[in-house]
Amino acid sequence: MFMKKCSKCGVEKEATTEHFTKQTDGKDGLRPNCKSCQALYRKENKDRICEYRKKYYEGNKDHLLEYRKKYYEENREHYLEYRKKYYEGNREYCLEQKKKRYEENREHYLEQSKQYKRENKERIAERKKQYEQDNKEYIAECHKQYCKGNPEKRIIWEQCRRARKRELDSTLTFEQWENIKQDFNHKCAYCGKEDKLAQEHFLPLSKGGEYTHNNIVPACKSCNSSKGNKFFHEWYPKYKHYNKAREKYLLQHLGYNDNKQQLSIL
Repeated sequence: MFMKKCSKCGVEKEATTEHFTKQTDGKDGLRPNCKSCQALYRKENKDRICEYRKKYYEGNKDHLLEYRKKYYEENREHYLEYRKKYYEGNREYCLEQKKKRYEENREHYLEQSKQYKRENKERIAERKKQYEQDNKEYIAECHKQYCKGNPEKRIIWEQCRRARKRELDSTLTFEQWENIKQDFNHKCAYCGKEDKLAQEHFLPLSKGGEYTHNNIVPACKSCNSSKGNKFFHEWYPKYKHYNKAREKYLLQHLGYNDNKQQLSIL
């Protein structure tokens, strides 16, 4: 086995790429100093090397980008295989670095994502359609599990679908629904009872009531069932749990004055 003496530390090692880096213009095709000495030099001169690389990149940006693109195209399979193996062996480190880069450059990544979506609408739609066709059972199971763990969000989706079917506005969000419940202290808007609350259309859906934050109030099962598709002003004064103070607060909350809603429904 041919031996080679490191020009830096003077230690003789096997003249292989295990101990020496390749150098095309070198006498034996290898660098004169061993990899251990190179690593030590990089560690001791980290800041100096980084500054040099930064200046070199700025002065040769176009050339380097073109070279990298060409190299990637010529060695794509090898490059992907190497990245895959590296990721498998360093998964936690890679995820941590990716998270760190995103947090430091969040605005840049968001803008980049928006631009990609604008320029590739058809491609994204086709890919999404193909994925849904190939993974119908998996998607259905995920949707089922999500709905099971998020019943209120499932209700919002279903109510939005019903409103759109009638060509009515359907803009209520989960956050708005949480705020509405908080405004009523998580109690029924009609009887004041603390119970499991449903989303009740103040103006019934069948009578043109939109699914918006200005037309949805929290109601217990009993009150929701009693009101049904009746108009509030015809039903509530005759209701067994009628309360003048609750009626006033409810109408103020929805922006009603003289039986007319003053707030614009958004």
